Parts: sequence; structure tokens; C-alpha cells
Amino acid sequence: MSYRTGPDAPSVLGRTAVDVEAAAAAGHKVLNDGLNDNLLEDALFATQVLHHFCHPQKSQKDGRHDFEDFLMRYTRMPDKAAKECAHDEDGQWDFVHDGLTYRYADEHEASERTGVTHLVHAWHMQGHHATKSPLKPSADMVRNAQVAQAVQWYLAYTRPLALTLQEMFKVSWPEDYEKYRAAFEAGVWVEDDPGPWLGRAIVWKLQVLPHRDGLDGGPTAIFCLGRFSGGECYLPDLHIKLRYRPGDVLIFLSGDLYHAVGDWKAISGVSTRGITPGRVGNVFFTPADSLHALKGKLPRWSKKTAGGVLPFSR
Repeated sequence: MSYRTGPDAPSVLGRTAVDVEAAAAAGHKVLNDGLNDNLLEDALFATQVLHHFCHPQKSQKDGRHDFEDFLMRYTRMPDKAAKECAHDEDGQWDFVHDGLTYRYADEHEASERTGVTHLVHAWHMQGHHATKSPLKPSADMVRNAQVAQAVQWYLAYTRPLALTLQEMFKVSWPEDYEKYRAAFEAGVWVEDDPGPWLGRAIVWKLQVLPHRDGLDGGPTAIFCLGRFSGGECYLPDLHIKLRYRPGDVLIFLSGDLYHAVGDWKAISGVSTRGITPGRVGNVFFTPADSLHALKGKLPRWSKKTAGGVLPFSR
């Protein structure tokens, strides 16, 4: 017997993605356990503002993402006139990088820098042995005074979304939630973040290649933001492909399961709020070494000991 996978797969209850979308279009009440549109819109706005101050970084050593082309191009206005004038030489801005000439922007098209931002309250410096390196906030949290302020603003602005993810985690992984919560209370740096994950990785406008997150301590939550086509989630170990659109949330063992995001393309146009197109991945995680180092520690331990370097300040 053949079985069709994907949105057209048969269902006893008739509740495939296609069925649900058709019901919503017909005016029926549809309930969704994912992230609602208001949370997504606010999170996307806050993430773009954050990256105005804290530019995303790229690392050639990170095999999880395609860094070959570090710019994402998009059309400012999705209309016929924009396509006809996209190659007009007036107002063009080119630059050379590694011997290649890039067109950064013109009147109708623009480019964005891509990369990954790590906001982690407490982890060991990359490349250092965990037993010899104190816990510290990630460099992206504290690049300079302006960035530190922007990070605090971002974490406060996205707090409602983080609280929603917290409740999802608490219900679906209760034992892991309690361990993560205790570690977060001990390691928190910016208290506007409700936790319980110690870290967030923001994948800004990058393709995501097959990988495992081998340094994670347990369940990881992932979700995406933005305007794009494509971008399904692949879990090769399970031989499945999942719909993965803004609003969908996956909480799984990302250190054990290989996962990837299918190729995606930005949908042209800039929103009235000034939001540029493209896909923004979000990964909420806790490093395994941080989880181990913070086990049994008092609340705010990392803050009050400078990551274990100084005596506990009461």
C-alpha cells in the first residue's frame, strides 16, 4: 500500500494542514497551539532592531550554515517597475570582497548581511576546557555598552513569546524543565529573560544545513520568523519532513537528531513597519557544560561569583 506524505497525506479526521487552512479560509474557528501572529510580528521587529546594533557574525568553522554568500539579496518593492529598473546603474552601490564584486544595493534591490547571533547568559568560552574556564555571558551579549542595552531591550520585548515557549516546554518535558529552570536561576545574566533556556541562537537570513547540536544539554526549542517560501524541517534519522512555518514550534533533542531546513527564498518587499524579508531561525538551548556547572548552585550564583571566580556576594 502506498502512503502519501506531506500536506496531502490522508487523515481519518481530515485534519491535514490543507484541511485546516481550508477551514480557516471558509471562516471556521481554528485553534492553533503554536505562536500567535502578534507574538511573531513583535519578535521579528525586535530581532531586526537588535541586529541594527548587534550585527550578525559569520564563522567559517560553523558547518551548520552556508556562509559562502554572506549577503541575502531581496527586492524592495515586488512590482513590475522594480524588476524593470533593478539593473539601472543610477544609485548602485558595489563593493569588492575576497576578489569578488558584490552589488550591495540600488534603487530597487538591497542586500543584508547574514550570520548568527548567540545570546547566552552563562557558558564557557569556546575552545577552552570547561573545568578551567569560568562561566561568562556570550560575547554577543556584551560587545559594548550600546549592544548590552539593545540585548536587554530585546529580551524584555520578546518576553511574552519566551513565556509561551516556557509553558510549552513545561508541559511537554516536565522533568527537563525543572533541571533547566534551576540552572537558569543560577546562571541568569539579564533578568528580563524568563528562561528556562540559558541561550538563544538567532540564525539571521541563512540557509541551515544538516547537523546536530552536539553541545546542547537536552531539549531545544526552535521556531522561525519572517516572510519566505520553502524552509521545511528535515529530520533524516526519522525519515520525515515537517511543515515548518512561522508559528510552528519544535521541541526536540537537537544534540541527538540530525536536522536541517530546506532551501528557502525571501518574499520580496519591505513591510510598512520597515521589516525586510527573509527567514530568521531561532534556537532556544542550554549548553550541557553550563547545565553541569550550575547544578546545585544558588539563584544568581553566576552573577554573584563572576562565574565562579570570586567569593559569593550576598
